[in-house]
Amino acid sequence: MASQVHPWFESPWLLASLAANVVFVAVWGIGAIRDRLFVDQAAPASVVEYVEDSDDRQRMDSRMMAIARGAPASQRRFSYQDWLDILQREADEIAKTEPDQLYVLAGDSISQWFPQALLPPQATWLNQSISGEGVQGLYDRLTFLDDTKPQKIFVMIGINDLVRGMDDETLLEQQRRIVKDILWIHPDAEVVVQSILPHGGSNATWEGKAKLERVTNDRIRHLNERLAAIVEYEGATFLDLFDLFGTEDGTLRPELSTDGLHLNEQGYLVWRTALMVFDEQHQVKSRDTDDTAIDSLIPDAEDVAWKPQR
Repeated sequence: MASQVHPWFESPWLLASLAANVVFVAVWGIGAIRDRLFVDQAAPASVVEYVEDSDDRQRMDSRMMAIARGAPASQRRFSYQDWLDILQREADEIAKTEPDQLYVLAGDSISQWFPQALLPPQATWLNQSISGEGVQGLYDRLTFLDDTKPQKIFVMIGINDLVRGMDDETLLEQQRRIVKDILWIHPDAEVVVQSILPHGGSNATWEGKAKLERVTNDRIRHLNERLAAIVEYEGATFLDLFDLFGTEDGTLRPELSTDGLHLNEQGYLVWRTALMVFDEQHQVKSRDTDDTAIDSLIPDAEDVAWKPQR
């Protein structure tokens, strides 16, 4: 399988689709969308609450109840271990049902808060994302997916690590490990690593703004360029969303964000469109047969003995 790098603007009809989404938001209304999706966008990064008597075996219904607006007093805050337990159960349930078209969303709060109602409808989605997650945490729980048979796995991870002070080399190596592990366990799946999104910079209102500003958007852009090269080398696909979400000066478009870091409803509509464009172009996994592509599939000697460290 030949690896690929895809900028968001590759499709000629993307801008028209984005425009349609803007009209959709204007007609329906931001407030109506928020209410219908049960998403409280005020604090997506720090607090995720759960209705105790909900059936969390109902994967996404449970997740939506967990973040439901107006939850009763019986709710409690989820710990990281609570989320691990739920994601494991969700993955186990998916493995039992074996949907024909399974897509996985793996990442941090930006992916976790992707409203189920807005995910592209052509597949069954398994959201394996946790608020505050970093590359090591995601790598450690990839085992949850071992018994599943996904067609596509979409990964977006890294911003929390940068905010916490991780250097670029460590982050990129951890990203490489994630890609290699997924490809090893799921050789028939298309692994799609999405770029780290820009942030709002000095205009951000997120509670960790001071630390966020220390991670410049120029650094993120350069990091994405290096990440794309790594992903391509390892045989996966890189989906570049940075410019789609960024302004001319490289900051996160304010109309797409709640706080300069997390996305609002319109932001998720834009992301949805990008995923639909991507999927439209990749309904059938392409396999190049030219010599260059074949050579790229031959691993280096040091890679031959590589296996996931579990």
